[in-house]
Amino acid sequence: MKKIIYILFSCAIFVTVSLAQTTYDSTMPHVDQNILKLCKSLTKDIFTQNGVAYLQPMVEVINATSNSRFYSGAYVPKEVKKPYFRLSINGMMGFTRKDMKTYKPIFPTDSFDLNKLSKYMTYDFFTKKVTILDTSGLILYAFKLVVGDGIAKDSIKIPATEPTILGGKATPIMLDSNTLRFLMHNYAPGGLNIYNLILASAPGMALKLDSAMGRIPNAFFMPDGVSINTILTGIPQIEIGSLFGTEALIRVIPLIDMGPNIGNFAFWGFGLKHSISQYFPERYFDLAVQAVYQGTYLKNNVGLTNSELSAKGTFWNFNLQFSKDVNIFSEQSSLQNIKKEDYDADFTVYGGISYGMLKVHSDYLYYLPLSIQMQIGLLPPSDSLPPEQKLNPKPRPGYPGDKAPQSTTVDLKSNNFIFNIGLVKEFKGFSIFLDYNISKFNIFTGGIAYQF
Repeated sequence: MKKIIYILFSCAIFVTVSLAQTTYDSTMPHVDQNILKLCKSLTKDIFTQNGVAYLQPMVEVINATSNSRFYSGAYVPKEVKKPYFRLSINGMMGFTRKDMKTYKPIFPTDSFDLNKLSKYMTYDFFTKKVTILDTSGLILYAFKLVVGDGIAKDSIKIPATEPTILGGKATPIMLDSNTLRFLMHNYAPGGLNIYNLILASAPGMALKLDSAMGRIPNAFFMPDGVSINTILTGIPQIEIGSLFGTEALIRVIPLIDMGPNIGNFAFWGFGLKHSISQYFPERYFDLAVQAVYQGTYLKNNVGLTNSELSAKGTFWNFNLQFSKDVNIFSEQSSLQNIKKEDYDADFTVYGGISYGMLKVHSDYLYYLPLSIQMQIGLLPPSDSLPPEQKLNPKPRPGYPGDKAPQSTTVDLKSNNFIFNIGLVKEFKGFSIFLDYNISKFNIFTGGIAYQF
């Protein structure tokens, strides 16, 4: 269960990113502030354009597994002399499909638009003078234009697929500085070469553009997956009944520290099940409806950059369930109109249809990847470090590291219809059960319960 919790939330770092303000800092002598702003803005765009596709398969897995294993029979007595308690340990297992492991990535690009260009520079056709309004903005816009042009001309290649959180290792997106410069020098929408206009009137800005294309990191990475082939998790629960044919369900994992990979984690749920078959004039089978609400909370520091994560998830499940006691081997062949407490069935067939909903809200405070920090001068370059620090370099004078974290809020959701069918066998207060669930992510579930 630890792994499924971790991979859901520790990678939920996408979709809506607000950049912290970046200003000049004399303690960063090796950093080009324009490149720093560009890298942060690109990180934002990559997250925005790829986050949902990267995370959605895991959200569907979580919805299917957490919104299951609520029942192993629809029978609820109309009344009891004293309350009963049913304690159970429930497990869920599924196998990830191939199509859940990859998605088609999008790298941030832009198209030429005079209105957009006018935000960063103006050009007077009479005086042939270029006026720069926003240097950093112009560098970023130029970069997106030439990358888009390079992708269209196949001189910059974007991987056909990248791994989702369930997949494997990501393929880097390589950016050659000479290719970027060549594309920029020859970019001429409608026959108008923008670089030549800038070079003729503002050669200092042209020099900055050339320098920027040479200092942009040569590789951007989409996030790796965690290579999940099998999902295996479990949850304890207790059912209490009954009053007017109604039974309560409670699931609880109190807030505990689950170690450095998970952090502080809690999970809880509450549901009510009501018997419909108690209103039938004759008992041919059992029928019930149930509603369950669940919640989860996680807080942790993640990764080598010590990013801060706080996440909350809420689940709803509404189901219609049935069960039928079956006698094949014993003398009592028909169980119609006999109270369940008055006999032992050979086994019980149960199933149902449910509608599950999941919403996840995460707040994430994070820093530029260490590889990017080393390439742009926030941390010492890799070739200057001893072997033990190459993967985890430490700040030092002149290389302070990223001091302006970005904040991310991610909101994901999944809706899912679930059909299931299963068998349960009761003996001396215990019951064992197994069923198969068909939904966006098919799973086997089972467990053991004790009633007293």
